[in-house]
Amino acid sequence: MHGLAKCPLDSATSKDDCLAAGYSVGGSLQNNNELVEGSWGDKPSGCFLSEDDNVIHYNSDPIGADGDNNVLVCDRTHPTLHGDDLNPTQLLGQCEGDCDNDSDCVQPLVCYQREGNELVPGCEGSGISNFDYCTNPDPEYHYEDQYTFLQNTIPNTFSQGCPYSMDITYEKCAAAALSFGGKLVTNALTVGSWGHLPFGCSIETVTPTWDRKMIHYNTNINGMNNGGYDSLCHKLPVRK
Repeated sequence: MHGLAKCPLDSATSKDDCLAAGYSVGGSLQNNNELVEGSWGDKPSGCFLSEDDNVIHYNSDPIGADGDNNVLVCDRTHPTLHGDDLNPTQLLGQCEGDCDNDSDCVQPLVCYQREGNELVPGCEGSGISNFDYCTNPDPEYHYEDQYTFLQNTIPNTFSQGCPYSMDITYEKCAAAALSFGGKLVTNALTVGSWGHLPFGCSIETVTPTWDRKMIHYNTNINGMNNGGYDSLCHKLPVRK
């Protein structure tokens, strides 16, 4: 979101959610897993991505400054349509227009093409007639409400991973696990096919040399947890 000093009151992203929310819209992590925190009067208040390197920041200054050169990360549950530039020169954030195609939006947002004042999924308001807006292709994705740990220790009924229809997809694993304190290696999800990890999304709990909490995604459906990983699952079954 550009052009504001801070998110609207009902759509501000908390510091606790900033890391996961910023990563889910294409932000990067400094020193692999650290949220950059500070109090700056010349940067937007709250959660934002820096213009030069897309690093995720959280500014505790309650006033902040115009966010034109940075991208505000606002809660996706209450954003309203905004933006009045027909030819924007910067990538557009959630519910921001006018876009022409997906490449005009901060990833993984997409450009929602509409006619007139058609409603935009994941956004509120009518915006400007015939303007197209960037939006989250999965607006019902909420970290805190949807996910839970399944602590897999041997012996365990679910040592192979989450119960059927409660597993998290590869695409959502990193952002979901970051919100639970997981860490990435070189800013990327660790993916592989292992026999000693549970299938799907998990966070390492063993600490051979340091507290890593590394996020893994195991593609081996027959993988069996050796007791060193906690699976991250949907709280409730999800329709496939």
